[in-house]
Amino acid sequence: MDGMGVGDVCEKGSPGLASSSTTPSEPKEDGHVILIPHSHIFALMLQALKLPPANYHHKTYPEDSAAIAAIRFMENACGKEIRDYHYTHVERLENQVTLLERYLDEAKKRIKKVRKGWFYAVRYMSSYSTQIQNTTAARRLRGQDSTKGAMKTALASTRKLAKRLRCIGLKSEQCLETTDSIW
Repeated sequence: MDGMGVGDVCEKGSPGLASSSTTPSEPKEDGHVILIPHSHIFALMLQALKLPPANYHHKTYPEDSAAIAAIRFMENACGKEIRDYHYTHVERLENQVTLLERYLDEAKKRIKKVRKGWFYAVRYMSSYSTQIQNTTAARRLRGQDSTKGAMKTALASTRKLAKRLRCIGLKSEQCLETTDSIW
């Protein structure tokens, strides 16, 4: 530590923050630990805030070595790695985002099924109404007796379709109520 300068610490990352000397660091999901130099993070922060870039010194100043020593002392005393609060907060937010994305995907699938059901119901209703219109038009042209059977068939089909549409409508309402949304 005595031979290290501020530039070394900034370029390589804080050795105290990277891992504890008493406790081995826990393996990550991919088995790699990526250290981002503090100077890069700080430079990005300054750039985002539209402030001038920072000046770095390559020799150790008392306040820097005191901060590094304090971090190491706390890690050794607690036996744990010191983490930034913002890192855990960002992790928690990322988990919430993945959960909300999963809910969104499920809702999209459910809406797609409901939409497809209504599409087919409307298409069948349209074909039956066209059939009734054609039958009534033929009845006017040909007379009453020739279309009596066709009219009964069309009305029976329409009754069945009305029952089916009622069932589809109830299922769709229940499905939308479970998603707690109005689509």
